[in-house]
Amino acid sequence: MLTSARAAERRTLPVRGAGGFTLLELMVVMAVLAMLFGMGTGLFSSLSVGARGAMGMMRTLLRAAREQAVTTQLPARLELDAVRGRAMGYHFLDIGQWHFESPLEKGWTADPQGSPPTNAGPFWGFDSGAGIEVQASGVRAEPSGGAPGGYAALESGGRLVMPLAGRRAFQTDDGFGVALSARLAEGASGRLALRPRTFELALTRRGGLTGRVFLASRSEEDEQGRSASRAAGDLSLKSGPGVVVPGRWTRLELDFDGRVARLLVDGRVVAREILSAPARLAVNDGSDLLIGEGMSQAWDLDDLTLRRIASIGPVELPEGLAFSELRGDATSATEISIHFASDGSLDPLLHRRPVRVALFEDEGEGRGRKRTFVIGLLGAVQEVVE
Repeated sequence: MLTSARAAERRTLPVRGAGGFTLLELMVVMAVLAMLFGMGTGLFSSLSVGARGAMGMMRTLLRAAREQAVTTQLPARLELDAVRGRAMGYHFLDIGQWHFESPLEKGWTADPQGSPPTNAGPFWGFDSGAGIEVQASGVRAEPSGGAPGGYAALESGGRLVMPLAGRRAFQTDDGFGVALSARLAEGASGRLALRPRTFELALTRRGGLTGRVFLASRSEEDEQGRSASRAAGDLSLKSGPGVVVPGRWTRLELDFDGRVARLLVDGRVVAREILSAPARLAVNDGSDLLIGEGMSQAWDLDDLTLRRIASIGPVELPEGLAFSELRGDATSATEISIHFASDGSLDPLLHRRPVRVALFEDEGEGRGRKRTFVIGLLGAVQEVVE
């Protein structure tokens, strides 16, 4: 009987339709959604579309510069200008490599007139940028003997000429890098690499290394209205004696990124000069690259690399968004440079503490929102909302 009573009770209870809601439940759900959307609108509208895009591009720029340094194993830098509301990144880009491997025959002697022999192929060596015919005088190709695939042996006074003048891909007025592997004799001296009115890399008799970077001042217009640069002197670098050990292969480098010039021996910086403001090179249209000009003794050459500066950006801050703090050291400034070392960390010689880059959006009526990017000493980029 008890069971029958309970069954009858269940039959008399109202049954809700499958999947249906009462009016009260619908009203509650709509109220909750309205509250959530209201909160979300307040959060997402705290930055305008332009400001939000600029924030994202700034974050990308900071991380891209660091990634370029890690990828290329070369330094990269950022220039931030609070007055102009502008940020720009710069990194090195390989534009030519020569490994000095004749594709048809090794061991030939260069033509005294400065041209490769006909059996040496369309150009002597390997160029990764374009089919450039390297002009050789007093140079012979040697098979592998300490340098994989062969190398170039230059007699005393021998030289190589890379005709780069007028080639747009080899314009390096924003900055450059030149690197080569050399085996030098005791007491040798002279210019290892020269690009007139651009740079010079030379060896001293005591095994030291010197470099010169020819700078230009601001751009001016000539009578025909073409842009030209007025020479503004040069930047000189000099290592101590004995950094180049005679008789063994050594990697020698000179580079300038528009702000910092460096001399390196086997990846170690032996001299450095830092400019207080970015500068350009004296030559805009390029010039020929001369190798071995005036060397006093015979020497061996391999793996020649030429680089230029490539840019990332720029990021232009929209109206209402501005840099409120640029702090690269102890004090804030209106312009700073952020330098990443080849391992992606902040350059320890240029940064002793993390870098802070703060942006402020004016929301009107005395209100605003501040967001700060902190670049740690190891190069990690963190974003802080304040």
